Amino acid sequence: VLDAHSYQCFGGANHWAEEPNGWDKHMEESCRLGTDISGSPLDVFTGEFSLAVTDCQEYLQGGFVTPYDPVDSSDEACSYYNGDLTNYAEDHKEFLRSYFLAQLDSFEAGERGVGWYMWTMKVEFSAGPEWDFLYLWENGIIPKDLCSREHVCN
Repeated sequence: VLDAHSYQCFGGANHWAEEPNGWDKHMEESCRLGTDISGSPLDVFTGEFSLAVTDCQEYLQGGFVTPYDPVDSSDEACSYYNGDLTNYAEDHKEFLRSYFLAQLDSFEAGERGVGWYMWTMKVEFSAGPEWDFLYLWENGIIPKDLCSREHVCN
């Protein structure tokens, strides 16, 4: 079994958050990953993923650092993405809903996608809602019933 960690908030995909069609790129990559997983010679368990598309959330770069200065994101991106979910625009919330579902579609793809864990169940001090499974579930981003959820990847 392969333990895969699937993040689109570090490295090359990080800059997509600052592009006009960035959310589309994250969705495409999320669905494309299903091809890799279903074609794997071994079972693939995704042991870590999140809904973050930037490295703007506190605590990501080696613990608590003051002041926090993300490595790969601009101040403008962090100002937009490092907010409170209750203040997010509806299109941003809808993106997060679809992005979660697309990742699950891929992590469970074919005979080889055998499961997943989101990192993390609960974050400290609501430091980043895109990392907080319970918060996202309680606020309607993650479906209440994951067994009969909508599928967004073909």
